Amino acid sequence: MTHDKLYISWLRQGLKKSGKTQKGLARALDLDPMAVSRLLSGKRRFQIDELQKIAAYIDESLPNIGPLSNVSHRVETVRIAGRISMSLWQEGEGDLGTVVAHIDRRFPVADQQAFLIDDTVAAFGLVRGSYFLAVPMKDYAAHAHDGALCVVARKKGALVNYQIGEVGRVTDGDVIGLVIAAVRPML
Repeated sequence: MTHDKLYISWLRQGLKKSGKTQKGLARALDLDPMAVSRLLSGKRRFQIDELQKIAAYIDESLPNIGPLSNVSHRVETVRIAGRISMSLWQEGEGDLGTVVAHIDRRFPVADQQAFLIDDTVAAFGLVRGSYFLAVPMKDYAAHAHDGALCVVARKKGALVNYQIGEVGRVTDGDVIGLVIAAVRPML
C-alpha cells in the first residue's frame, strides 16, 4: 500500500471512528463537499495547510507513515521533540506527537525534528503554535556558522528547558540542534 493510500485510509478511519461526516470535514476545511470526496478517492491532492485541520477535525494525530507524494508541496510528518519556552521545564523528550513540516532535502527526514513554541518569540515574529525545525548539532555542525539559530537545552536533573539561541553566543546550556526552518502555524 502506498503512503498516499495509507493517509487516505487514516482519514477514512478517522471519519468513521469519531462519527464525523464528509460534509462536516468540508466545512472545517472551507471546501465544497465534492472536493472532500475527490480527496478521499485520491483524485485531489492534499494541501499542506489542510493536513493539520483534518487531524483536528477527526481528533487524531497525524500518522507517522512517511512522505506523501499526493500533496502539492513536499512535506513529511516530523516528530515533535520538545517545546521552546523561557520558563517551561519538561521531563526530557516525551511523546509529543508529530507535525506536518516542509522538509529540508539537504538532511535526512529521520534527523529532522520539530520544537513547538510555547511563548511568543518576538525577535523572529513567531507565536505560540509555530515551530522550529532542527537537526542534531552533533551530526551537522559543519552546516553551522556563528549567528545561526540553534536549539539550546538547559538541564536540571531529569528536567530540560529548550530555548533558541545563536551559534557562537550560547553561554548557558548545550547546543543540541541546528535550526533549519521557522514555521508559522497553519490557520
